[in-house]
Amino acid sequence: SVGLLVKTGRAVAIALVGPAKSPRVIERRELLLSSERTPATVGPYHAVMELPWSEAIVAVQSAIRAIEHLAAESLCQFVADIAAGGARVQAVGIVGSIGQDPSRIGNPHIRAHAAEGQLFREVLETAASRAGLPHISFSSRDVLTAVAPILAISADRLKEKLQELGKGIVRPWRSEERFATCAAWAALASATEKRK
Repeated sequence: SVGLLVKTGRAVAIALVGPAKSPRVIERRELLLSSERTPATVGPYHAVMELPWSEAIVAVQSAIRAIEHLAAESLCQFVADIAAGGARVQAVGIVGSIGQDPSRIGNPHIRAHAAEGQLFREVLETAASRAGLPHISFSSRDVLTAVAPILAISADRLKEKLQELGKGIVRPWRSEERFATCAAWAALASATEKRK
């Protein structure tokens, strides 16, 4: 499975191999979701934040299409590289912004950040779907408490296991990598359960 932690313009990607009871990390990568060659993909809502929200949504559509293309390309390349190493990706877990409707946020700058956070999660969900991969998404605020029941362990035990999984294998092994791993593990467990 692949786990993705969404950042603005990029995603931290972790690949796990099973079994779901005792997975191991096989790859860490950063997927690019924006490009300096296509400036509209870097902070698309920031570029139009002074427009009324209804106009901003229309103005960013071409940037969103470009971001969707970059996301699909990046995810497909990661999946292909994993396959070249002998593993087959069965599912994707995504950690990102899931929250308030940006149209309800009055401050244009905060609204731009909220909209971009959700946009980059959504384009990865779309990329996974287009690649034929089932996906599961989590809010970055509560990923541990949401995943623990899927794995049938406590949130505290999950934290310990996530800390252990990448030590000595992936550097750096920060919260970004641990959250991506958490999502990958949930996706792996869900895919395993569906096959039963």
